Amino acid sequence: MRHTRREFMRKTGLGLGALLIPTHFVPGARAALLGDDRVLVVLFLRGGADGINLLVPRGDEANYIALRQNDETGQDITLPPAPRELQLDGFFEAYPGLAPLMHRFNSGELAFLHAVGGTGNYSHFTAQDAMERAQPENPFLVSDGWMHRALAVLRDLGQLSAPIVSLSGVSLSSRTAESLAGPEASLTMAFPSIADFRLTGNFSEEAGQVLRKIYEQAGGPLLAGSASAVFHAIDALAGVGNQPPDASYPDNGGLNRGLQDAARLIKNPELGVKMISLDYGGWDHHTNELNRMNNVASTLGGGLDAFWSDIGDAADRTCLLVMTEFGRTAYVNGNGGTDHGWATMMAAMGGGIRGARVLTRGDANAPGTGLPTPSGHWPGLGPGELHVQPGSGQERDLKVTTDFRDVFGEVLERFMGLPRDAIRDQVLLGYTPQYPGLFRRRPRFDVVPFFDRPTAISTSRRSL
Repeated sequence: MRHTRREFMRKTGLGLGALLIPTHFVPGARAALLGDDRVLVVLFLRGGADGINLLVPRGDEANYIALRQNDETGQDITLPPAPRELQLDGFFEAYPGLAPLMHRFNSGELAFLHAVGGTGNYSHFTAQDAMERAQPENPFLVSDGWMHRALAVLRDLGQLSAPIVSLSGVSLSSRTAESLAGPEASLTMAFPSIADFRLTGNFSEEAGQVLRKIYEQAGGPLLAGSASAVFHAIDALAGVGNQPPDASYPDNGGLNRGLQDAARLIKNPELGVKMISLDYGGWDHHTNELNRMNNVASTLGGGLDAFWSDIGDAADRTCLLVMTEFGRTAYVNGNGGTDHGWATMMAAMGGGIRGARVLTRGDANAPGTGLPTPSGHWPGLGPGELHVQPGSGQERDLKVTTDFRDVFGEVLERFMGLPRDAIRDQVLLGYTPQYPGLFRRRPRFDVVPFFDRPTAISTSRRSL
């Protein structure tokens, strides 16, 4: 059997970029590093999720109904007042499909943010690139993603402890997520599933031995070292993909399959995984929104609850961030859906998050606009309160009052431990984030020296 370089890369699902992996590793580094087993998981809801119906602003009831009921077309996408178990803070209510997460919210593990955005575009592709590259002004001038740049900072600080450095950032996808993509391909890997990250076909074990020898004897040390690291990664992940979950997931497909793999990576800290990227599509609801949202929201709620149970004690060293590229129009369209909008919601769970809150950050001093909420100020859905679409001049969208980069910055500093100036200059490329206050006032990571290991703190509501 003839084995070519092209065949090797095709069968392992890797491009040349994924092969550029340095093999050096500093023994004993794990014991000396701050929180070296912390993992940031980023779940991207592709399509632009409707934050107004995922987190219903019941405190702005009259405006909510006026925008989301259209007597002329007969379209109505309002949700009825929620039962007590879906009421979040007296102002906001959760979409029914998120019901499995409510005990996480009530226990203080989960927080939401509302009126978040800043990608500055109504195009899916441009807005997604802007968010993943953390560069809304002109995302096409930047070729690397914010998570890739953050990994580079951690590497420079000596905090990448993975024996195979490319396992530091993992895209659970057939291609590297834009947020993890960049010129230093040695920092990341991409594969749709752990179980499938292996040589396939007849006599795969024998083929692997032959290919190892071929690349060991390759003319250039870079190619030889890169191939060696790929095989070491395959070896390191062998068996991990077959480990049974420690929780019952709603089903074994789509999002939940990815969440199970993410949990496996987290529960095997010897792999040294620092960041994981996942996608979940199906949020572009131009038509029949209530029925279509019920499918994806129910899968999201049940899957994330199972994932959090699955990782068990590792929840204390895991931070989950849920985001989407933009929101939807404040008003219902003629097809029972909503079109591309502006502001939306985000969610954060674990890792020292001060939960049981829906954070809003409208301008409380703006005359006649918005409403106070238990955890901030709602920009409002009334006349004169909505975002005006450029070009049309129409008031049509929820205003953005929290830039998504503010959330990225706070998570990177107060969970991952990156220095604030490095976040501003190297990760957010000159943007100075204004933290929304996701974490406790004195989070566990702020009260210890930079290279001391933190201790756990209770996340019960009583301790907030």
